This record gives sequence, structure tokens and C-alpha cells, in this order.
Amino acid sequence: NVNASNCTFNGAGLMAIHGTADVADSLFTNCQSTAVSLFYSSLQLRGNVLFTYNSGAFYGGALSLLFSTVTFQAPANITFLKNSALGKGGVAFITDEPFATECSLRFIDPDGNLSSPGIHIFIDNSSAGIAGNVLYGGNVEGCTFDCSDVPHYCNPASYVSLKDIFVAITHFGQYNGNQSTLISSDATGVYHCVNDTAVPFHTLPRISAYPGKKLSIPIITVGQLNGASPDYVTYSTCDVVSCFNPIINCVLDNCTTPSLTGADLQPTHQYCTNYTLQLKGERSKTYSKLVNLVILTHSSFRYQVIVNVNQCPFGFRNWNSTLSICSADCVLVKYHIASDVDSLTVLRNNTMWIGNSSSNTSLAVHLNCPYDYCNPSSITFRIIDEQDNQCNYNRTGVLCGGCKPNMSAVFGSNRCMPCTDKYLWLLVPFSIMGVALVTLLFLLNFTVSVGTINGLILYANIIVPGIVSLFSYSHTRIFIFISWLNLDLGIETCFYNGMNTIAKTWIQFVFPAYVLLLVGAIIFVSRWSSLLTRLCRRNAVAVLATLILLSYTKILETVITVFAFTEIDVGNSTANNPPVWLADGTILYAQGEHVWLLAAGIIVTVTFLIPYTLILLLAPWIHAKSHLKVFAWINNLKPFLDAYQAPFKDQYRFWPGILLNLRVVLYLVFIINEGNDINVNFLTIALVLCCYIFITNRLSVYKYWPLTVLESYFLINLIFLSCTLLYIKDSPTYSKILISSGGISLVVLLGIIIYHVYVQLKGNNFLKRHVSRMIKRDRPLISPYVQAGLADESEKLLLNYGSCECREPLLEDS
Repeated sequence: NVNASNCTFNGAGLMAIHGTADVADSLFTNCQSTAVSLFYSSLQLRGNVLFTYNSGAFYGGALSLLFSTVTFQAPANITFLKNSALGKGGVAFITDEPFATECSLRFIDPDGNLSSPGIHIFIDNSSAGIAGNVLYGGNVEGCTFDCSDVPHYCNPASYVSLKDIFVAITHFGQYNGNQSTLISSDATGVYHCVNDTAVPFHTLPRISAYPGKKLSIPIITVGQLNGASPDYVTYSTCDVVSCFNPIINCVLDNCTTPSLTGADLQPTHQYCTNYTLQLKGERSKTYSKLVNLVILTHSSFRYQVIVNVNQCPFGFRNWNSTLSICSADCVLVKYHIASDVDSLTVLRNNTMWIGNSSSNTSLAVHLNCPYDYCNPSSITFRIIDEQDNQCNYNRTGVLCGGCKPNMSAVFGSNRCMPCTDKYLWLLVPFSIMGVALVTLLFLLNFTVSVGTINGLILYANIIVPGIVSLFSYSHTRIFIFISWLNLDLGIETCFYNGMNTIAKTWIQFVFPAYVLLLVGAIIFVSRWSSLLTRLCRRNAVAVLATLILLSYTKILETVITVFAFTEIDVGNSTANNPPVWLADGTILYAQGEHVWLLAAGIIVTVTFLIPYTLILLLAPWIHAKSHLKVFAWINNLKPFLDAYQAPFKDQYRFWPGILLNLRVVLYLVFIINEGNDINVNFLTIALVLCCYIFITNRLSVYKYWPLTVLESYFLINLIFLSCTLLYIKDSPTYSKILISSGGISLVVLLGIIIYHVYVQLKGNNFLKRHVSRMIKRDRPLISPYVQAGLADESEKLLLNYGSCECREPLLEDS
């Protein structure tokens, strides 16, 4: 038995075993192993007693009670300041018999009441490393005591809860009003957490999951007064047969015992913690599981949740019978694509496209998304609802081939942009542009028969689809004038709201046809108009030949686009996965709207592209056999063919056909390489053109060296541009190189135009000189076409009016 009054315990404590202790007006400070330790004993505190700066090695900073009691007797002012424990109970740790009904903390105050108690307890700045910053244990919530000790606190004939008395006479300092971390005990419950706040459940919550998905359930284990009490939690499951409303009473089956494996046994903390578990599932079946989260030491204390286990989500399959969990779809495994069933995300790299197949029944992968359709960066997205995140410029659907709602396909780029029907008015200026182009060719004799623009046309035909189209519109505005030589609009625009790739492709056929019809109309009308004949100056056929060449490349590019298709891999050889149109993956190849476009492409190919290419290539050999009836038709095309062959030496009159086939080969490379490494385009252009320049200069196919120089310049420009782009990787430098190449070509083009203007303005002098020279040489001033009986009416009228076509001075023999 210990009696201490007016004592100071500095660095030392008090211990009682099977005894009693009475402490009054004393100080306990700096005790490193609990100030007062009681074992099967009792302690009475009265007067002014201060516990400060005491710490417990593990349990109780100021008081540690093992099956013992503490009585606070009035008058008493008991203060606990800055006490701590490494484990539980910053101020006091109490161990009772399990579910003890007698209180370990008692109060004697016969004269006091709740308004003016004779006992005052003040607690501040106390802490515990695990739980109960003030008190751990003691069954504060469940024990009761006789009201006769505190008659004015309650009805003497009844019992009162210790919690009510303790809370009423205790001031918790900075903790006042926040008791969740102050008073606790061994865990007696598992609570759900919402916004980091413990919430008792009244009905069974439901969540959804997939087999193999890691569930994260926010929980906290609590003791008395719902104070946080860290412990270990595991789980067991039951099959849910049925549940009644409210969802609290369920018929269960196949219940398991709590799992004791390392991964399932997880600690909780003083704050909300996510308990993670992974449920396995059965193939092609949806069912419900009741999950019991239980405290390891008290399995009857649990938190229950119903988990609806669904079939594997899109992009994942329960194809591994051993694991019985959702794993990545076989097509994702095939291409080593990282995926996560928990977040339902996949990681897409480079130009790969991942999404729904055309039938929307399976996941599909395509390694090479069409250029500029997809974002080339690595992207992580939800496979269920974020597939469009991999698309560029408001695109959507399979291979990002379509435009999002309220967006339209545009000319000049692969973007989808807002558009209105007011853009139809653009047809007026574009129609005028067609007339202006035809007029320019007529007035300046800007034709293939002269040969000055042959190299420029080849340059334009190659650079636009092979290089310019691979860069953003902001980098390539200087090539607008080059685009016009390809009969492209050269700017980003649309014609009406909702214009799609099908309509865009149809319109690609329209402008070349419109320009050709203009020339055809002029030739037809000139038969009855001598004025128009004089204005056309006998170069109508040459103008028509030039426009057909310009149209050829545009139509060739369009037809190749129409014919191009691709297949997306669904990873299952038995799946029905028809090919899709490469230009718009949302359209099945040779089905629906594409059927008519494909039919038009076949017709144009059979009636124009193939005959035109073969005739220009084989014309010299066919003409040599023109005396045969089967080849006699070639004589009707001689004026037309002469327009193409005029710049070339006689033995190389087939060279225009070689140039056409050169275009075909490069265009096929461009379309086959669609979506692949753009350096392939650059390398192909450089190699093919180097070989072409070497052969051209070796053979001297042109009659006049200035034409060879002009063509070589444009092609060397292309080679230099391609080789430079092979090594340059940053966007600002791209822009500078493209602008330099286009700017130089523009300057040369302006020089050619100035030359043609000069020739036309000085035409009369040149005409006189050429007529005089022809007379001196006794050369008849008669068109060879007239001699052959092949001249049309316009040529005969020209002769009647004494007109004569003069040769360009650039092409004169020196």
C-alpha cells in the first residue's frame, strides 16, 4: 500500500501489485516507463495532481492498469499534459476482463453536480503511436456504476454510463470535440469509409467488379466510441442466392472460412485504409458474392459488401481456366500491348490503333494508323469509352477514319473541322479559278509541248503527296501554288456541314473533270468561231494535253485512295473481320457507299488511266505499225501525242510514258507506306530521282539542254529536301526546310512565267523571223497535220488567216 502526498516523482514512477495507492497533490514528470503502473490494484487520485512529460515504453504514458481501478475523489483537479506512449494509450492503458461490466475508472463526488462538478480532469497534447491518444481500453462505453457515488450526476436509483460522466467532467484541450482518435480499445468493428470518414452501414452496399480486378474497399477498424483501432483484417466469401429488401438479409451458399494467406491478411491504421482483394470468376457467367471483411482476432466483427462479379469487360477475356481471372485479350498479348484490368486501360505506342473491330464484337489492333489520323505519342486510355483519345484533329471510329459529330472532313489536310453550308459559295471562286487556269495556259502557251513546265509538274506531283502531306498545314502554306498544279484547292476548307471522306473523294474527281470540260468546250466552239480560234492560237490541243497530264496525277492519286484497303487484326483467325477502306476505317471496303466509289474508280482506271499510260509509253511503236488497220486509230491522236513528245528527241518519244510510270510507282509506295515510317517516303524519293536524273542526263532525252537543266533543278530540289528531312527531327527545322524548298521553287516558277509573258509580248518579231527563216530554207509553211489530213477546222482557219505558231526562242538551235 502506498500513500503519497505533496510528492514529486521526477524520472521515477509508482507501481502497486495487489495493493492500493493514494496520491494527493503530487507531480509525476519525465517518467520514461509509465508514471503509475497497477497490477490487480486500485489507485485514488485527489487534490491537485499533475502528470506531464511521461511516456510509456509501449502501453500508457501516465497510467497503466492491469485488472485495476482508478478512483477520482472530489475535490480533485487532475491534469495530464504532454504524455505519450509508443503503442496504445497516450494517457492511460487499461486491460479488463473481456466485456467487463465494472468500470476501471470511478468517480466519488457526493456534493458536486454536472453544472458544478467537484472533479475536474484536463487532458492536452497526449499521443499514442498506434491508437487511443488519451485512453485505450477500460470499456468506457459498456460499463456502468452505482449513482450513489455521484448522486447529483444521475438518478441514484439507476446506473449511468461511464462515458457520459467521463466526457462531462473532462476537458480535452486541443482535442475537444474530436474524440475519434482519443478513446479506443481493441477493435470491435469494421466500418466503411466515405471521404476519409468512418460510416456504419445499415444495408449491404453493392459494388461491381470483374474476375481478377483488384477491389479497393476503404475501411477502418474501430474500438469503443468508434475510436480508430488498428488491427489485421482478412476476408471470406459466400455465394449470394437471393437478397430481400432492404438488402440486409440474404440467402447464402458455399461460404468460405477467413483467408489467412499473407496477401489477404492486411493491416489497418488510425486512418482509412484501402483493403484490396481479387475475386476469381467463371467464364461467361455473372454472379454475386458476399464479401466479409473480418478482424483477425474477432471474426464476428465484420464489414459486409455484395460484389456483383460481371463477365470480363471489352478488351479482356477469362481465357485462362487455371487463373479464372480476366486477362488481356489475345490480340493485346500478340502485340505486347500493356493493359490493366483494374483501370480498364491500355497503353498504345507510336502509330498503333486499338479499338472496336468493324463488327463491334471484338477488340482489334492495327499497327499503322493512317498518317495524321492518330496521335503519334504514347497514350494510356480506357478501352471501353476513351478510344477517341488516340485520334487527332476531332477524328473518331475505326482507325480514326470518321469525324466526330458536328465536324466535317476538309480538303488540304486530314483534319475534321466545324463547317456550315455557307461554304458552298466557295464553289464560285473555285469555278473561276478553273477558268483562270485554262486562260493562263492559253495566253502564255504554258503547256507541255513547250517543255518548260514539265519538271515543275513532276516536282509538284511528287512533293505534295509524298512530302507536304506528311506535315501540318501551318508548315506547308507556301506550297499552295504547287497544290494548284495538282488541281488541289491548296487550303483547308470544306463545302458543307457533315461532309465525310466519301463526299470528299467524289469531289476530287469533279474539279479535273470540270477543267477538262472547259477546254473541250473551247475546242468544240472554236470550230465555228474564227475569233476564238485566233485567240487560242492553235495551242488548244497542247493546253488540253497539259490539263490531262495535271488531271492524270490528281485522278491517279484519288483512284489509288479509292482502291486502298486494310485489315485490322482481331487476333482470332475464325472471326469475321472484313477489310475496311483505308481512307475511312469506319466504312467497310466494297460495301455500302464505297461500292459506288469503287465502281467509279474501276471505270476511270479502265477507260482513262490505263489507256492513257500505255498509249504515251507505247505510242512510238504503235505509230510505227499504224499502216495496219488494227493500229490505224493512232493517227487520229497524233496532234495530241505530239504535244507530249515535242520536247523529246525522236528516239525518246516514249519518255512521257516513262514519267507517268514513275509517278505510278511513287504513288504506290506512298499509299503502301501509309501510316508507317515517313522516312521511307523520303528515301524512296531520293533514290528513285537520283537514278532518274542519272539516266536522263546520260541519254540526253530532251532536244534542248535548258529543259534538262530546268527538270534537273526541280528534281535535285526534291532530292535535297528528302535527304535533309531524313536527318532532321525537330518541327521548327522542318518548317524552315519546307519553306526554303517551296520558296526557291516559287521563284523559279515566277521566272518561267515572266519568260512566257515576254515571249508572248514579243511574239510578232519572233513570228516574222521564223517565217523568213522558213522561206529561206524553202520549207513549206504548211502544218504537217494538214499534209497528213489530220488537221482540225481550227488549224485550217489559222492558215487562212496567215497565222503561224512560233517556236519558243528558248528551244531554238544555236
